[in-house]
Amino acid sequence: MSDRETRVVIAAPTYGSPLQISMIEIFKKLFKPEEMALRSLTGEADMQKDRLRQALEQTRPTALIALDIRPDPDIVALYKTANVPIILFDEEAAGVSTITIDNYKGGHMAGEYRRGRERRKSQLSLAGQRYRAAIMRKEDSVDFNRH
Repeated sequence: MSDRETRVVIAAPTYGSPLQISMIEIFKKLFKPEEMALRSLTGEADMQKDRLRQALEQTRPTALIALDIRPDPDIVALYKTANVPIILFDEEAAGVSTITIDNYKGGHMAGEYRRGRERRKSQLSLAGQRYRAAIMRKEDSVDFNRH
């Protein structure tokens, strides 16, 4: 680890879901105020790109944590060139670490529970079609409906 001061940029969508707000509260407990910079990003890709570029130039972070934000390849390359690791929550990008909050095993357990209670239809939770875990769960839900 380098001797640089810790400066983490936490980027989240402007709308702030309850899960994102909870995650930010956890980060506030993990980092001192001077170690953390919050960035609220809109859904427009160009604006996200500009804000993430500005965060790199102005804050000179030691890490970027992005909640439900997928940086485009140019931004990933900029951060890699600056030796700034990127951690994504519930998004995927080539060459970037991902933490998936919506998990396949949890969905599978919920489906088994519902089937055990003689429910024939399973539900997909939160993520819909965007995340690998939700896609896997959707494919598995077809099997639940056949039992």
